[in-house]
Order: sequence, then structure tokens, then C-alpha cells
Amino acid sequence: MSSRNVGVVRGFNDALAQGDMGGMLDFLDPQLEWRAPESVPWGGTFRGHDGVRKFHAIVADRIAEARREKQQYLDAGERVVVLLRSIGRAKGGTGWGLPEVHVWTVRHGKAVSFDNYVDTAIVLRTLPDMNRHGELER
Repeated sequence: MSSRNVGVVRGFNDALAQGDMGGMLDFLDPQLEWRAPESVPWGGTFRGHDGVRKFHAIVADRIAEARREKQQYLDAGERVVVLLRSIGRAKGGTGWGLPEVHVWTVRHGKAVSFDNYVDTAIVLRTLPDMNRHGELER
């Protein structure tokens, strides 16, 4: 069963790489909880398909370029851990390249939760002068 769970996460990541929101949502439970570190402007907890759309809209508004190099998928039963390298640049900021970890929970062929772990201090140092809410300081 768990190798099927890795397939769900791989399918999501493939759709993400193609910019296919509909394809991404096919792999997500309608009640999904998506969590990103609170300290970055695109952080927080987002719920359901609308929450995932909102998260990606915030990212598109704040980040000029981003890509992730998947390095390893770890099969842990209903959990799938993805080790990767995040490379990006916020609008008006400098670039970053750092390790990132995604932890997915998959049940009945759909992702029900997603947690993102990254060194936010490194990311925050690359941002333009912004307050905690992602607004430019004046």
C-alpha cells in the first residue's frame, strides 16, 4: 500500500512541475491541511483545495522564481518524506538554495496533509525589507 502512497506524492510533484493545478488537486483530499512555516510571507495553514489555490497564489505573488530538485522519496507507510533542494528568489530579493523536507500523509489514495520544513532564517535573509506579513517596510 505505501508504495502507492509514494506514487500519489510523485504524481502531485509531476503536476506541480507542469503548472497543472487541476492535476495537482487530483492527488489531494478535499479536506487536506497544507502547512508552511509561519515565519515566511507565504506561510500558514491552508485547508482544502481552495486553501492550496490560495497558497500557490500567494507564492506566485511573492516569489519571482522557484524550483525544487527532488532528491529522495522515503516510504514510511502512510507518510511519505521527500528530501529535496529548494532554489528560488523572492520578488525584489536575492536568491536561495537550501535543503527542504516535505512530509506528506496519504490515506485512501489522496494526500490528507502536507508539512514543509525549511531553514526559514536563510529564506528570510534573501527577502527585501518586509515585515512579518510580507509587506514592504517603508
